[in-house]
Amino acid sequence: MVFVIMKMATNEPGKLPKKTFDFCICHRREAPRDEEAPKDEQVAEEILRILETSGKKLTGYYGPRDDNVGMSFSRNMQQAFEGSKYIFLLLSRECIKCRWYELEIHESLQQSLEDPEKKNNIIPIFINISKVEGPSQLRTITGVTYSTEKESPFWYKINRLFMRRHPKKTH
Repeated sequence: MVFVIMKMATNEPGKLPKKTFDFCICHRREAPRDEEAPKDEQVAEEILRILETSGKKLTGYYGPRDDNVGMSFSRNMQQAFEGSKYIFLLLSRECIKCRWYELEIHESLQQSLEDPEKKNNIIPIFINISKVEGPSQLRTITGVTYSTEKESPFWYKINRLFMRRHPKKTH
């Protein structure tokens, strides 16, 4: 299990830089048993690459590359969720069986309940499964089905999340 986080850094005099995030992506790193299905890690990397190069000046945080060395997985995850505007939960048949993923779902729901600014910040992304096959805790949350097609409803909805924050400049 690893997560990808979109971040922006702000500096405070005399302190380490404080990081806030546009979003984080939680996914399972292991290969799925169904070799025809895309690996969660490949999907997360594609979302990261596309958003980083979208022209919206979003910077990605990728766990294996950017985790705080020496910090526990659960503490890295907690900081990511606390500092994220959105939490993208990639949901595949394999990841929903993982005990660590249950922890990520629980932590994301907890953050959403405790912080009024994080209301409606959890976005389930379904990879080759339906909403009904996903975790019961997320069935009342509107999600989106992953697609590789650039003009798909998936990319339209993901990009729409950031339109207000990063509007296109018109001359």
